[in-house]
Amino acid sequence: MTDSLQTGIAVESGLGQSAHPLTITSDALLVLSAQSGEHLAYVELCRRHREMVFRTVLRITHNRDDAEDVLQDSWMRAFTHIGTFDGRSAFSTWVTRIAINSALTMIRRRRKQREFSLDDPIDPGNRRVT
Repeated sequence: MTDSLQTGIAVESGLGQSAHPLTITSDALLVLSAQSGEHLAYVELCRRHREMVFRTVLRITHNRDDAEDVLQDSWMRAFTHIGTFDGRSAFSTWVTRIAINSALTMIRRRRKQREFSLDDPIDPGNRRVT
């Protein structure tokens, strides 16, 4: 763990090293650590915000499997772009926005990719016959 993260933990907690360091660190310090390459800091950010982001995405997708896929995509995008996070909003707001955009993109793609069975009869106007 980096010295700045340990110092921040000690200052914030006033507890010294007795408590688990990542659970008492603020999101802002975790983001700074993640931006510096501390992978465990990013893992802790994901753990803290997983349920909230998942519930948000599930309300959009209405499907648990799709929500899990979107959540995975969102964490990867956030990890890739953590260096661009500037702190104007909370980390939770930023990552939730990434997740919402990912969910909406998935829904748009699905609308464009309508699936038709090759076994279904098609009339001359290219419409399915029911």
